[in-house]
Amino acid sequence: MLKDIGKKIKRIAFIGGLGAFYVTCPIFFNNLINNREYINSNYHSITKADGALSITELNTSRDGDWRMDKVVKYSFMRPSRTMIDGGSDGKNDGLVDKIYITGSRLNGTLIREKNYEKFKDEFDKADKILAETKEKFAKYL
Repeated sequence: MLKDIGKKIKRIAFIGGLGAFYVTCPIFFNNLINNREYINSNYHSITKADGALSITELNTSRDGDWRMDKVVKYSFMRPSRTMIDGGSDGKNDGLVDKIYITGSRLNGTLIREKNYEKFKDEFDKADKILAETKEKFAKYL
């Protein structure tokens, strides 16, 4: 009877160890591969892993008065989003001007000037993500 209990404990420990390996391995490799920074004279890009299956990237471009901030949220289980403040119009006011969404019911581009009334929730959510990401990455900029 004690041998059966010992076998069950070994089996549970093995399965638990295997489960822990499969949970921690993706987190470790995502952090190892996707935490990076690139800088040149007018471009700064920072990429950080958010757990095992998602990545946040902040790109800032500057040229004189013109400035563009771009936040990209890559996710394995949710739609990926690219949120742009500034760009060709140069209005860097902290509000997202364009959202590119892939992998959801809203595949495509949303432009604040044209789509804000219909997709107010999407833009408000994107504005919040942009502000949080800028705050999170402020020490790198």
